[in-house]
Amino acid sequence: MKYSYYFSLFVCLLIGSHLLAQKPSAKKTVIRNVNVISIDAAKPQVMQQQDVIIEHGIIKKIKATSGNTYKGYEIVDGSGKYLIPGLADMHVHLPNKNSVFQNREFQLLNLLSGITTMRQMRGKHADLELRDSIRNGTILGCNMYVSTPFYRNGKTFSATECRDSLVKYKQQGCDFVKYLYGLSYTQYDTLVSVATSLHLKVVGHAPKNDLQKAVAANQLTIEHIDPFTALYKKDSNLFWNVIDTMVRKHLYTLPNLEWYIASGPQTSMEVKRSYYEKNAYGMSFLPKDSLDALIQAYTTEDLAFYKKNPVAFAKYIIEDSMQVVTYKHLLGRMHKRGVQFLISATSGDFIIPGYNCIDEMNLFAEAGIAPYDTLKCATCNAEARMEESSKWGTITESKRA
Repeated sequence: MKYSYYFSLFVCLLIGSHLLAQKPSAKKTVIRNVNVISIDAAKPQVMQQQDVIIEHGIIKKIKATSGNTYKGYEIVDGSGKYLIPGLADMHVHLPNKNSVFQNREFQLLNLLSGITTMRQMRGKHADLELRDSIRNGTILGCNMYVSTPFYRNGKTFSATECRDSLVKYKQQGCDFVKYLYGLSYTQYDTLVSVATSLHLKVVGHAPKNDLQKAVAANQLTIEHIDPFTALYKKDSNLFWNVIDTMVRKHLYTLPNLEWYIASGPQTSMEVKRSYYEKNAYGMSFLPKDSLDALIQAYTTEDLAFYKKNPVAFAKYIIEDSMQVVTYKHLLGRMHKRGVQFLISATSGDFIIPGYNCIDEMNLFAEAGIAPYDTLKCATCNAEARMEESSKWGTITESKRA
């Protein structure tokens, strides 16, 4: 599946989003004569030549294009284009002071790529303020869900501190609990138990890279490829048993596979530079001096590692490469087994905001997952995990536009 396939689907959505964002006073809009991929199970996969009528940010009506005129509406011509729900990036790290892209650029690049919802996985109080400013319309950006500050320091963890902090974070308005790593199994169980008692969901890394433990604890989403490849390598039969349990419990995962490829040692610096020169994956948005600085830093670090221990360096590259190959082998098979996926490539060096989700979707296509199913991972699966299926995620009357 080519990158251009997914990008072409976004075009009409982006035109509409641009006009709505630039003219907030325009309360009534029609996207006219557009092919709608609603991702609504009750509708055909593609509804051709439709008028999508939007009033005050809500989808009012979807009907076949006719000769009707829409007095008082702003008209967006969707002829020959496709309209999809806004995409959701479900594992974002918002920029810090050392990031190449700062918040304004980060938000705009995501919107440019069709991302309209994101889940911030390293929350802090300022992110809650940003989320609220976006929702009330004072800042242009993606609708955000914000985690608690992450939990990982087992040395200072206690049940009392855990409850006190989670009560505080819930009062502040955090949407979920982020677990990183570093807790013992007992401490992890306490975190999950306290969060559950406060009606908060735990997401993030599997404890001690243990997929079986995360599934047994009903962790809502399990991030990254590591716990999956580790268990598969250890015991493939047990792995599929755990996967079946995960499916029965309706637990979700997002691999962030593109991050492992873009930032991993198996992708050479020459390849990374060629991405920039070919304008692949949005790399041209990365300032040239920033690209040069990143490549120099990685090259210096790799050279130092190699000189210190050539055998360990070689082992590092081989193991990282094999992990990616193994997960690519598992991805399509897990999908057929019924695993529910979310989409994100996370954030990091050589990862371009927004475009990373397109990269990740193309990797899903390479694994044999149908484009329509991939779009579900990036839209209605995300709304289901946020338990907001009545509000967004499909192009359906009465939902947010």
